[in-house]
Amino acid sequence: WSIVYYRRIYIMIINIILIGLYGLGLFVLHQHSRTGLLVFAWLVAVLDIIATLAVLSILFAIIFLISPISVYSVEIFTGVFLFIILSIVGFVFMFVLIVTILLGPLPTRSEIKPILLNKFELPHAGFSTLSRSWTLNSTSWTLTISCFNAIPTTTDYVYNVPNIEWQLTTKITPTLVTNQIVWPNGIVPADPLVEYSVIVPSGFLVPGKTNGNLYYISRSGPIALVPDDKTNWFYHDADFKDMDGDGHVDIVTGRANVPIIGAPTTQLIWLKNPGNDTITGPWKLNYLLREGGPDIQVQFARINSTNVLFANSFFTRKLQMFWSDSDPLWNDTARIHVRHIDYETVPYGYVQLINDLNGDQKPDLLVTVNDEFNGSLIAYEVPLSGDIRQANFTKHVLASGFAPRTQARGRGAPGQAVAVEFKSLSTPRKKPVLILSGDDDGCVYLLEALHDDDPSNWEYSKKVIHRSSKSTIGQVSVEDVDNDGHPEMFVPAYNEGLVYIYRLIDG
Repeated sequence: WSIVYYRRIYIMIINIILIGLYGLGLFVLHQHSRTGLLVFAWLVAVLDIIATLAVLSILFAIIFLISPISVYSVEIFTGVFLFIILSIVGFVFMFVLIVTILLGPLPTRSEIKPILLNKFELPHAGFSTLSRSWTLNSTSWTLTISCFNAIPTTTDYVYNVPNIEWQLTTKITPTLVTNQIVWPNGIVPADPLVEYSVIVPSGFLVPGKTNGNLYYISRSGPIALVPDDKTNWFYHDADFKDMDGDGHVDIVTGRANVPIIGAPTTQLIWLKNPGNDTITGPWKLNYLLREGGPDIQVQFARINSTNVLFANSFFTRKLQMFWSDSDPLWNDTARIHVRHIDYETVPYGYVQLINDLNGDQKPDLLVTVNDEFNGSLIAYEVPLSGDIRQANFTKHVLASGFAPRTQARGRGAPGQAVAVEFKSLSTPRKKPVLILSGDDDGCVYLLEALHDDDPSNWEYSKKVIHRSSKSTIGQVSVEDVDNDGHPEMFVPAYNEGLVYIYRLIDG
């Protein structure tokens, strides 16, 4: 009885160990490098062989000590049979694991670490933007941050930190740019208008903060460029193009009016540049789409000799592409067309064209769905064969399941993503790393392609590189401002009243 009892325990323990090792092998397969996988695979294979020989020798010893007609013989042979089956399964697993390592695309192991360099106080820090500026007869980086609060009818603030590359580890005191704008959103570099200038889109659905505009920031103060039509429009982005061929760069933007009761109205408009020597306002407003237009981001791009405008709507839940039959002229609305990139009606938060996300040397769209319950980060392959006006955009969900810590009107997750090229690794990556603001979930995420050598694989790892227990995270900006080969990351933590500065160390 004691022999059989201990034999059962021994087999059970060995089986549990082997099953655990097989499961760990699968985990390592997705997390570690080629060398680590090979070492682990051979280690488990050797342990499997040793364990099998040890158990078989014990079992056969027991068999020879017991009469052939022993009542335990059947049980012992059954144990041997089951263990042999388990061992065969283990050997098959090791074979598949090793073949996968040698022949399959290699997973990328994360070697990027965020190093906190500094932080400075700034109440209600929202959107951060890095733009080029001119200082001491050379270009430098300026960090501009918009700040806003929910107190009705009050104005808000825009600050900047000139020459941020010189202040990464020193005490930082931001400079006030203006305190005359209601709810400033992301800052838009406006170099096509005036070199080293910026435009501030403003307004949001918060009561008392809905009367927005596009403000050109001049030395004398902000200049409102959109005529006031006594309707509460708010703006988030702008792009630049000579729409009517008069030689002057005009402004294209989307806007939204969201009443407390009733459906939102979203429009695509353009503002005609009057061609003056200095920027004054307002500019003449022209409509491209009076209803059902975008309300967040707009971006012109040239795809296969066709000029298009990518745009998205959060409030009417559309992801769109516009083009003009009269290109390069875009001032005839009868010749402006629009198509849906994706017919799924979800709150598209951000859209941007990236040169190449998956290493196939072709442009892609990076899109955020900012949702209250199940936000996501999505990539769309831009069709380069056939007619982009009719071809399908192949969709890939890179990450999902994002949600704010608490649900309320206007809250969602995640925020905007930034594609970052890391050039200092000994083996340069073919796919960019993605830095994603979690918005109302209080986190910043780093996403890396698991298979850098495989353009057809869109799997990403995701890890938190900044977490706040009480703060919404604003628009994160990333750039190698000090030119040391390691990008700096600027994280506005709204509720904390802080801006964090990290250096992303790779390798």
